[in-house]
This record gives sequence, C-alpha cells and structure tokens, in this order.
Amino acid sequence: ESIYIGGGTPNLKEIFPYVMRIIELLKGKSKELSIESNISELDDKELEFLKVNTDRLSIGIQSFDKSIRDNIIRNSDTRNFDFLFSKRASSSEFPLINLDFITCVGERDHFFNDFEYLLSYCKINGYDLPEHISLYMLMVEDGTLYEKMIRDKKRVAIDDDVSANILKTNWELLENSGYEHYEISAFAIDNHYCRHNMNYWHLGQYLGLGASSAGRIFNHDAFETLFPNDIELYAITSEYECYIVNRLTKRDIALEILLSSLRTKKGIDILDFTQRTGYDIYKLSKGIDDLEVCDNHLQIKKDKFIFAETYIRKLSERLLDL
Repeated sequence: ESIYIGGGTPNLKEIFPYVMRIIELLKGKSKELSIESNISELDDKELEFLKVNTDRLSIGIQSFDKSIRDNIIRNSDTRNFDFLFSKRASSSEFPLINLDFITCVGERDHFFNDFEYLLSYCKINGYDLPEHISLYMLMVEDGTLYEKMIRDKKRVAIDDDVSANILKTNWELLENSGYEHYEISAFAIDNHYCRHNMNYWHLGQYLGLGASSAGRIFNHDAFETLFPNDIELYAITSEYECYIVNRLTKRDIALEILLSSLRTKKGIDILDFTQRTGYDIYKLSKGIDDLEVCDNHLQIKKDKFIFAETYIRKLSERLLDL
C-alpha cells in the first residue's frame, strides 16, 4: 500500500547511490513511495531521479529564519528552496510535496512569518502551494543537547498556555488558507493525505526495517516487531533472528488505537475498536463531554482539539484501570 524511506537523511550524498538502488527495486510496488529529504542536499541530478521514481517528497524546512534553525540546533539551510519549487513548476509530473515546519520555539510566533513568506513566494512566482504541511511543536526530549541548554539557562522553555495559543492561531492560519487539519500535526490540500501515516494512526499493519525500527503484524494474533538501536548489527544481519517480537494483548491494541486514532480528525472507528479489542468505547468515554460520535467514529470536538492529549490520557487511564 505504501513505502516510506526515512529516519535521518536518506539523501545524504555519501549514501544516496545505495538509496537509489533500493528505490529502483521498489518503484511501482505501492500506491505511495515517500522519501524524507534534506533540502540542503538536493541537486539537479538527485531531484530528476526522485521526480521519476517516487510519489512523495517530505522536506524538512523547520523555518526559513536561520536564527530559529540555529536556536533549535538544526544546521541545514534552505538555499535550495527556490530550486525545488522551480523544478516542480516546470514539470507536468512531480511528486507530492510535504514541508515540515516547527513552532513554539519561543514566545514570538515565527511560523506566522514562515507561512506568510510561503504564501507570498508562491503567489509572486505563480507556484502552487505544497500539497501537504506538517507543523510540529518543539518537544524538549530528556537527555538532548537542547534540554541541557535549558537546564544551563542557555535556552528558555516556552509556557504550555503560550504554546497552546500559538498552536491554535497557526491551525486557523493554515485552515483559512485551504489546508484541511486532518491530524494534530498534519494539513493537506485536496485530500492529499499521507497514506503511510494514515495507516499508522489507525493501527494498520506495517513492517519496519532498519536499526530502531518497529512494526505491527496482525495474523491470527497481533505482534510488534522491534530491531535494536544497533546499525552495525543490522548491517550484518541477513535474517530476522535479531528482531524482538512481542505479542500484543487486546489491551495493548486498545491503548495504541486510543493514542493514535484520537489524534486524527476522523477519530476512532467504533466498530473496528470493538471487534479488535472487545472493549466498549462508549463505556470508556462516558461522561467526557468534549467527545462526540459522528459517522460511527468517536471524535474530539473540533474546538477542543487543542486538548487532545488530555482526552487521550483520560481514556488510557480508564482503560488501564479496568
């Protein structure tokens, strides 16, 4: 159904010849072949290859503002942005484009400026807007350099209420510009959803290949597959003996659906949830006023989507208490 090549930077010059060989083997084998790409690594030869052999390019921009990229310790630049869009405009067939942006870096809402620049740039040059935008809130992970810089007072952590206001403002900005907000961090024009991510969010089956990869297999019983975070081990392994395989219980499946499907506009498929887990979603969600049923799906009310994590936590805690 879909193939996604990502994690790190698959288009780094020193490894891209190998990635090209993989793509040539996979071409035409799915409805959506996506690859992550660092925009600073794109050149004419590479883009000509990707144009012919892939269906979707996911490009990490983060911000057009170098000071923001420096602030979050992202060393890539956006000099090839003009090149990418001019090549796209000159081709009658071109992969769908997703641009990754980041927000809530500081109390000044820089994404507003980034998106206004994108709108103006496309209008002036007569270019179509990218079919998909992913807008992520900066998450400060434990043990990272950024987290250490916050502890050392070299960076300032943004307040949760400020983050919520910034997110809501940016969501409205994108929706008013024609993007459908179909998942917390995902926005699409004309139904150009990411098939691969849709499968994750609704707990479909998928195979993960590579160091630190994860998969979900549903065949009579349900399993997760995990490969250790060991690139050298993966490089010398020809069979599956190094994969960790865990059986998923009905509760595990229910938790994963709660954690992922409620992040989407569509919500949880009530019949599918019951059939796969045996749990009654109506009982689990009883008394939570900001959840509603629409087209046999349990959804978070649109104006309460900003609090999705709260509702996911409530339902998960209720499930774990059963």
